Amino acid sequence: MAIILLFVYFVIMNWVFYLVVSIIISILISFQVILYRRWRKRLSPYRWWPLVSKIWFSLFIITQLPLATMLIIGRSNFTIAYENGLQLFYYIFTAWNYSFLGAFPIWLVATGILSLISWLTSREKPEIVPPAIEQKQKAQKDNLSRSQFLKNTLGASMIMADALPLAGFTFSLGGMFLGSSGFSVFHREKKIPGLHRDLVGLKIMQISDLHIGNLINEQYLKTAAELMRSEKADLLTVTGDIIDNNNYFIPTAAAFFQGLESSFPLGIYGILGNHDHIDNGDHFYNTLHTRGINLLRNDSIIVPRGKGKLNLAGLDYPMPLRRRSGVRMQKSKEFFDSLQPKIDPELPTIVMNHHPSDFEYLKKEAVDLVLSGHTHGGQFMFSQNRDSVLALAGNFYRYFIDMYEENGRSLYVNRGFGHWFPLRIGCPPEITVITLT
Repeated sequence: MAIILLFVYFVIMNWVFYLVVSIIISILISFQVILYRRWRKRLSPYRWWPLVSKIWFSLFIITQLPLATMLIIGRSNFTIAYENGLQLFYYIFTAWNYSFLGAFPIWLVATGILSLISWLTSREKPEIVPPAIEQKQKAQKDNLSRSQFLKNTLGASMIMADALPLAGFTFSLGGMFLGSSGFSVFHREKKIPGLHRDLVGLKIMQISDLHIGNLINEQYLKTAAELMRSEKADLLTVTGDIIDNNNYFIPTAAAFFQGLESSFPLGIYGILGNHDHIDNGDHFYNTLHTRGINLLRNDSIIVPRGKGKLNLAGLDYPMPLRRRSGVRMQKSKEFFDSLQPKIDPELPTIVMNHHPSDFEYLKKEAVDLVLSGHTHGGQFMFSQNRDSVLALAGNFYRYFIDMYEENGRSLYVNRGFGHWFPLRIGCPPEITVITLT
């Protein structure tokens, strides 16, 4: 009976996957056809339009064909590796589809509003003009200029709306070649009452959300590693999403951590995030564990420094409950309850937990500091005030960036070391160094 239910589950999940991909492909193709026809109407009189048309058609083919192929070969087999010389292709494919899919709802709303304004203004009755000929001519001239101004404004707005996905493609493609370069090191202090004197000044480095994969390559990691070594921290913590979505990149992750082992005298410890579970979380753990990094999966260890000691605990990410926040948090709490017997209540306790929302229950526990990631700080922050609506992630997460202090407990949410979409505004990739006092 269990085998039958498992078979039915996988059949249903496969059909859901195929349905979602089919809908995405339909939206993308329809949107691109509509925009192509709109641009052709505007630009066809120009002699360079045939060249632009060929470029558009080429991009359309090379970006939509892989999506259609996914319906045949399946999601787990769709991996384009750098070693195959297809990096440029992957960049174009990703930037184009992300940009068009992301721009579609904005474009739909914008063009709807502009079309409504145009329709309403076209229905306005002409004003009654004075009987005098000169006044009548002047009024007609003024009305014509106002009408023409409105028409020009609406036309320019339509062009801007139609250019939105192309602008997104340009910025995204540039971001992929430049990477999220320009790492920022954020230094923070955490005061722990009664901290053993040998632990005072202990420097804990945190990185999170590396997303090692097609967009985070060896050069990106090498640049970051040099900066990390220069900070001379005692301990490195890695709070999940080490790989992006495929276990193919485990060797790249292992090489990165093995190259850092000698730089952190107290060790390198990490946990799994939701992305680490996408391909096969058990295989990820079994393969990467102890290859330069000690992965804590609902476990706790004691980290010594001189005569001082502290608890370092790591929670696994509940899967496949990632889409149901209440159930996911309850499962996470069960994970924490299961490892509590391994925690020495007499020592300071630091918990690595990928999802920052779990601070809702962790702040009620005997925990001094929680280290999280997951949000990437939203990757777009148009205001450095995290309470502003312009700090976009704050509209979706209560805890999404930097340090929080509640109920005598502390949470630090890392902005993310890598990315799953290579564009950041006001939210650089982060390396955090927290000094205990």
